[in-house]
Amino acid sequence: MTPEDLKALIPAAGALMEFFSRGHTLAMALGVSRQAQEQLYLLAHRLYGQAKYGEAAHIFGQLTTINHLDRRFPLGAGACEHMQRHHNDAVAYYGVAFILDLTDPVPPIYMAENLLAMGERDKARQMLDHGLVQARHHERHRAHVPRLEALLALLDSSGAAEAASPAHSPSP
Repeated sequence: MTPEDLKALIPAAGALMEFFSRGHTLAMALGVSRQAQEQLYLLAHRLYGQAKYGEAAHIFGQLTTINHLDRRFPLGAGACEHMQRHHNDAVAYYGVAFILDLTDPVPPIYMAENLLAMGERDKARQMLDHGLVQARHHERHRAHVPRLEALLALLDSSGAAEAASPAHSPSP
């Protein structure tokens, strides 16, 4: 691309940013219906349940791209990457879900598990600490307190290797 080509894109990029800032998604711009998104989500969920993580990850990733506001999509993509031991990618997808709801301790738990698998102990602890604060503060998330406390205790007891193995598989 030439500098002139890039200059020509600036107005279009501005219009797209304005579109997104009003709470719109790429799906809306492309005309992808909510029903079509739901059907794709169900297909990806079914593939995940059949341990076809690569195929499911592709669909969840596409859904995340076209509708970045539906937390189920990056959570599903993160779960697939997690199960394939693509820890960097899992952290990135869980991070999208985390940003969409900073009060939910589930994405930080899954992020911590992947961070531990990558040897990022301090970052994992930060995620677990944040998750514990949120779980204690919000009634709807209190059920996660025991798990978070157990993961932090395991981390503190220098059992980071065991903490990296989730007690159960993440669910999309």
